[in-house]
Amino acid sequence: GLSAAARLLLASQATVAAQDAFGLFPWIALVAAWPVGDRGREGRFTAAWTALLALPLLAGQALYFTAESAQRPRWREAARLVHEQRGPEDLVAAIPAGVVEFYLTGGRDELARSHTAVADVSFVNDPFRALRLARRGRTVWFVVRRDNLVRFRPGDRAALERFFDEECRRVHTFPVHVTGRDLAIEVFRVDP
Repeated sequence: GLSAAARLLLASQATVAAQDAFGLFPWIALVAAWPVGDRGREGRFTAAWTALLALPLLAGQALYFTAESAQRPRWREAARLVHEQRGPEDLVAAIPAGVVEFYLTGGRDELARSHTAVADVSFVNDPFRALRLARRGRTVWFVVRRDNLVRFRPGDRAALERFFDEECRRVHTFPVHVTGRDLAIEVFRVDP
């Protein structure tokens, strides 16, 4: 209980990743199995309870492998657009960089966090790297999924959104609507 309360408190102040909740899985399984208890010998109840617990998980997996797979082609299309239109001296930056790096380099087998072709605009290392890159006198392409901006501090997020909306030229938006969330991938360009 204390672990769950600590994670909920943390989630109110920061983005909590899925792996942060893995420690709760044994407790969740215990609570989920509680109604079965001594009735475990009754096959019908156990089967019905298991189906009731599994149905939301199966629905989530079905969405992931059907409707949500639309994200992958959209990332690929965004990277292809940048690749086809950028000049030899143009810079490419992304939020997140790893996905764009993968598609821009043709899926080159490298470490996921090692970015050689795409500059990472990260909330951890340097949220204003995007602004400095745009002021270097070279064309900069930005590939952004705005829901990733929730990881930035509110002031930093507002400054970046203002930068993308006011100082960049939107080249294209690739819409991705999944389970009530807007996961659109936007491509911006800043010319010197």
